[in-house]
Amino acid sequence: MLFSGIPFLYYFLPIVLIAYYAVPKPLKNMVLLLASLVFYGWGEPIYVFLMAATIGLGYVFGILIEKFRD
Repeated sequence: MLFSGIPFLYYFLPIVLIAYYAVPKPLKNMVLLLASLVFYGWGEPIYVFLMAATIGLGYVFGILIEKFRD
C-alpha cells in the first residue's frame, strides 16, 4: 500500500482517523500502533511478527531500564 494509493487515501486513512478520534485518550497510541502494523503488514505480512517482537522487547527493556535506573 502506497501513501498516495487509492486504498490508503479512501479506505485506510479515514478508518484510522475515525478510530483515533473515537477512542479515549489513553488508547490513542494503541490505535496508531495497530494501524502501523496493519499498514506495514499489508505489503509483507511476515514482517509484522518481527516488528511486534521488536516493539515488545523495546517496551520491556524500557521498563527494566526505568526500574533499575539507580
